[in-house]
Amino acid sequence: MKTKNYWVVGATFGKKDMYKEFIENGFWYMGWEQYQSDKHRIDQYFNRVAKIKENDRIAVKRLMGKGQSNIKILSIGIVKKVVKDIIFVDWLVTEMDREVPINGCVGTIYGPYSYNDDWANKVFSI
Repeated sequence: MKTKNYWVVGATFGKKDMYKEFIENGFWYMGWEQYQSDKHRIDQYFNRVAKIKENDRIAVKRLMGKGQSNIKILSIGIVKKVVKDIIFVDWLVTEMDREVPINGCVGTIYGPYSYNDDWANKVFSI
């Protein structure tokens, strides 16, 4: 059996909140427009997106403000299908309000994590 990976992603593109659209339409994609001048960051993020596979787990996070040490986990889902850089998701839990330590997750996409990781377990436990 293939090991599932766990991913933490954002839903804000600049100042535009995409969370509701992602949940209502059952997908997530990376809004990287704000990084167009930073080719290294674009490549780094797209390399992570390319590693997401069917049955992986995905959580949408939100920053709590500048200088905060926690993030909010808003939703948790299972990846159903990956088409290029669009990740189709079966959202299992939405409208969560779980605070976890920031763990460096200030950008668009972080992972892969293992469920055995204590931090990932806090994020993904339902």
